[in-house]
Amino acid sequence: MSFDLIILSGSGRLPIAYNMERLQKEIQLIQETAIPLIGKCLGCELINVAYGGTLCKRQEKIRGVIPITLDKEYFTKKTVEVPVYESHRWQINKLGKDLIVLGKSNYGIEIVKHRQKPLYGFQFHTEKMTKETYGDEIFEIVLQKILC
Repeated sequence: MSFDLIILSGSGRLPIAYNMERLQKEIQLIQETAIPLIGKCLGCELINVAYGGTLCKRQEKIRGVIPITLDKEYFTKKTVEVPVYESHRWQINKLGKDLIVLGKSNYGIEIVKHRQKPLYGFQFHTEKMTKETYGDEIFEIVLQKILC
C-alpha cells in the first residue's frame, strides 16, 4: 500500500464485543501495518483490542464536552487539561500490550499510543465542536509528529 496515513473512524453501530469476527480484517491491519494509523472512537477501541486490551460497556452513554488531562511530556502546551467532545458507550478497562496512555478523563483512557509504531487512538471525537474544544488541535499535534 502506498498511503501516508490510515484513519479508522468511529461508529456506534458496530460494537466490537458483538462483532469480533466481522472486524478481524481491521484488527489484522492494525497489528500488521507499518503505515502510520490513527483510530477515533471505535478505531481507538479496535487498536486497544488488537493489542490484547479489553473494553467494558458503560451503563450510560457519554455525550458532550468533557475535560481530559494530557501527558505533559508528549503534549508541550501550558494547558494540560483541555475540553474534548465525547460520544461513546464503551471504554477501555484494560490497556493493550505495548500501548501507553497520553490522555485521561474522569471516564477513563482517552488517548493511546503504541510504544514503537506510529499508532494512535483517540477515544473522543477530534472533529466535533472544534470551536468549543481542543480535539482538532490535539489531532494536529499528533499528525505533525507522525508525518514529520
